[in-house]
Amino acid sequence: MASYFPMVKNSAQRIVFPILDADGDPVSSAAGLDSERSLDGGAFADCTAEATEIGSSGIYYLDLAVGETNGDVVCIQVKTSTSGAKTTVLVFYTSTQSLNTIDAIVDAIKAKTDNLPADP
Repeated sequence: MASYFPMVKNSAQRIVFPILDADGDPVSSAAGLDSERSLDGGAFADCTAEATEIGSSGIYYLDLAVGETNGDVVCIQVKTSTSGAKTTVLVFYTSTQSLNTIDAIVDAIKAKTDNLPADP
């Protein structure tokens, strides 16, 4: 089974994605970007930020605010007025914990158990 890192629920974060044309080629300098989000199947609403291209690569990023990830299922769509470019749709299933959270819990347990006597 494949591993994945879920989006952390109710947490600001950056997502990175391409904008593609009908042939699957990256679209550089996409114009008129409109980034929207839907939480748990609700109506789409504008994101606080807009997608930003990384260099002239056709790869973009979008910084999501805390409230924009506060759902079990987060759907992002990025539209562009550039002719031939397709709407980018991204779906994320969130989790309330990340590996960082779990790592901190394990460290706390280890700190307690390291102080146990060798022969109780």
